[in-house]
Amino acid sequence: MALLLVSSLMLLSWSKFLYPQRYSQFKYVLINQKYLLSFHKGKMLTHPFALIMSFTAWINLSLFVYLLIPDLVPHLNLYFELSFLHVAMYTAAFLMIKAWVQILLSEVFENQIIRRLQFSKISILSFNSWILTLSSLLLIYLSNHNLIIIYSTISLFLLLYTIGYINVLRIHKNKLFKQILYFILYLCALEIAPILIIINYLKIA
Repeated sequence: MALLLVSSLMLLSWSKFLYPQRYSQFKYVLINQKYLLSFHKGKMLTHPFALIMSFTAWINLSLFVYLLIPDLVPHLNLYFELSFLHVAMYTAAFLMIKAWVQILLSEVFENQIIRRLQFSKISILSFNSWILTLSSLLLIYLSNHNLIIIYSTISLFLLLYTIGYINVLRIHKNKLFKQILYFILYLCALEIAPILIIINYLKIA
C-alpha cells in the first residue's frame, strides 16, 4: 500500500516537472477557468498530462475504496475475496465504461458539450483524488478513528466536487441552457443512475 502512495506522489511530481504550465493551471481547477477552457485548444482528454492525472486518480480512488471496505461495508468480504487488484479492476471498469458511453453519446448526438463536461469532470476528479491520498495514508498508519477519517474524507470530497461542478456549469451555462433536455438526460443516465445502481448492489450483497 505504501508503494502505491509513493508511486502516486512520484507521478504528481513528474507531471509538475514535465508540464509546469499545465500544472500551475490545474492546481486551481476548482476556482479557475483556464485549465477547463484549455479543452478548446486540442484533444485534452488524451494529452499526456491529463492521462497522468487520470491514472493517479484511479490509483488514489481504488486504494481509498479498498481501505474503506472493512470498516464501511465489511459484509462484502464475507461474499467476495476482494484484493486491491480486484477493487482496482472494478474501479477502472466503472470509470472507463462511463467515459466510453459519454464519448459514444457525444458522437451519436454530435454534441461537443458532453465531451467538455467529461473533460471537466475527469479534471475535477483527478484534483480531488489527492484528498484520498492523505486519507489513505491515515487509514494505513492510524488504527483508530477509521470511520471518522472515512466519513470526513467523503464529505470533503463531495463538497469540493460540488464546488468544481458548479464552476463547470457556470462556464458552460449558456450552451447548457440551449440544450437543457440533453443535459437533464445526461445527468440522470450517466451521473445519478450509476450511483443508485452501486448503492442498490451493495445493499443486496
